[in-house]
Amino acid sequence: MAYWSRGMNSDALVWAERRHSLTPEDPLSIGLFAGLLAVSGSGSLAKKLVEQFGDGQSYGAPYGLAVFHTLLGEIDEAARWLERLMQQRYVAAVFYMLHGPLGKRLQSSPSWPALAKTLNIPETILSTHGPGI
Repeated sequence: MAYWSRGMNSDALVWAERRHSLTPEDPLSIGLFAGLLAVSGSGSLAKKLVEQFGDGQSYGAPYGLAVFHTLLGEIDEAARWLERLMQQRYVAAVFYMLHGPLGKRLQSSPSWPALAKTLNIPETILSTHGPGI
């Protein structure tokens, strides 16, 4: 994520592929690798990886899907999966999404105020801290 947040997509892709090779069942590994493949122009391989999530209902699958869609800039779709992740009570993943490099992209979106309300983030935190709470 650090490479991606600095615009170093080719380095990010190398590390995401390495992570995926070490933890191929991990939703974060799948979503990160698939997202970076997609933004690098390898959409067909990315699609195969994302298909591993099926309908997205298995525990943790929304995490990978939220990462994937955030990397692609599909914030409304990422927000939908982030909300599902909250329903699964996978709080650590939600925290990581909001406070890591992907959180800045989410929070700079016009969809952010509605998502923040869904996540029960108080309005005062938004106005005081803004993106990157």
